[in-house]
Amino acid sequence: MSSPAATLTAGSGEAGPPLTATTLTDSNLPRAAAATNAAASDNDLSTLSTQVYLERTVLGVLALALEDVCRTRPPNPVDYLGSYLLRRSTANNTVEVTYEDTLPKVVPTNAE
Repeated sequence: MSSPAATLTAGSGEAGPPLTATTLTDSNLPRAAAATNAAASDNDLSTLSTQVYLERTVLGVLALALEDVCRTRPPNPVDYLGSYLLRRSTANNTVEVTYEDTLPKVVPTNAE
């Protein structure tokens, strides 16, 4: 019988070590962003496997973004996620706009 801590390995049906997740917070953002930028600056990114490429370039900031979506639970999570990633991106030259500023606003009509 397997221990309660053992988990099934994906697709194999075998018990493996328990999966753990590292909790990333806003205090970890500079470290995650720095690691992402350092890894992305490598000239040989095209030679990496897909998994290694994503781990080095995307997953740190994406994990923070998904945690923020879970914490705030916005009405449109996909737009919120996109806005978060654009605000945290160091590779773009866009003007920072808050998510609330991107929501559609009702314009009053001047009915006389």
